[in-house]
Amino acid sequence: MNEQEITKKLTFITSTFLAGADQNKPEIRAPSIRGALRWWFRVLAGDRDVREEEKVLFGGVHGESRAVASAIAVRVEDTNIVNNQRAVSLPNDTPMGYIGYFARVSGNKQNVYRTTEGHYIGAGSTFTLKIRAVRPVPTNLWDQVEETVQAFVWVGALGLRATRGFGRLAEPSALPT
Repeated sequence: MNEQEITKKLTFITSTFLAGADQNKPEIRAPSIRGALRWWFRVLAGDRDVREEEKVLFGGVHGESRAVASAIAVRVEDTNIVNNQRAVSLPNDTPMGYIGYFARVSGNKQNVYRTTEGHYIGAGSTFTLKIRAVRPVPTNLWDQVEETVQAFVWVGALGLRATRGFGRLAEPSALPT
């Protein structure tokens, strides 16, 4: 096993609205997670300028130097989507209806129905997140990657309405039995 590798088995503790090119097909995508990790990397930096470190880790084309490929690979494996065989109940004039309104109506004109049966990722769905260095990463930066992943798992979320409580993740060992 590569010493610069992180593997996390994750469980969604709330439903999430996450898809790829086919917006009616639920999908846990590595680019979505990469984007969330990049955001958490910036957040954890606070006021510190981390543009160059970010470019080393996540890649980039900005700045005076040439384009740089990402030093880390993000993979999603062993996806198991469950508990999505009934429509998500988001009735009008209720707190849940307010919180999930945009998920319920956005895309409907394009025949995208995210909250209907089979079109979302239900609570209890699992996947394995693998992050590894594709070339050596300086120890101080790898420590930041580990902190970033932990922040994402502890307080992050994925998908549409993630800031409203949908798409929350947990490690199974952290869940009550």
